[in-house]
Amino acid sequence: GKVPERERNVTFLLGLARPQTVQKQLNVLATLGVSRMIFFPTERGEASYASSRVWRDGKWERHVLEGVEQAFATRLPNVELLDSLEDATSCLDRDVRNRCVLDNYEAESSLRAFKTRSDISATTAIAVGSERGWTAMEREQFRANGFVFAHMGQRVMRCETAATLAAYEWLAE
Repeated sequence: GKVPERERNVTFLLGLARPQTVQKQLNVLATLGVSRMIFFPTERGEASYASSRVWRDGKWERHVLEGVEQAFATRLPNVELLDSLEDATSCLDRDVRNRCVLDNYEAESSLRAFKTRSDISATTAIAVGSERGWTAMEREQFRANGFVFAHMGQRVMRCETAATLAAYEWLAE
């Protein structure tokens, strides 16, 4: 028989990117077993991305379903599109103990080191920016909400690559 899916409560906060990129994120993060994805516009992002057909026509659901089917999984992640980073951080439950934001510029250590110091069975939130990265004000909002800054190496990655690698890193046994 099939081994039951290991439950890991991991939320990804994702700065809105191009619709094609969002589609990849929805699919791959669902495949990897992320429990929740919260998308929101960033200060440097394109405002029109929030009204793209992916969201307007509900096409995002197809990408999530394809990801879950690919993994032979049964657990569907919760997906939300919110209006701001403030909304995204304020909707996190108080029990989210591990809070990490990926940022090559202000990270003190790697995501792997953050994972080593964390209780990986605890609820986790990982934030990944949109194409143009975080602003100083967004970084302050993360700090005010208890997020630790981490990197995944010196290279700057595309946001869908960063989200995929971060999810894999966090969820790997």
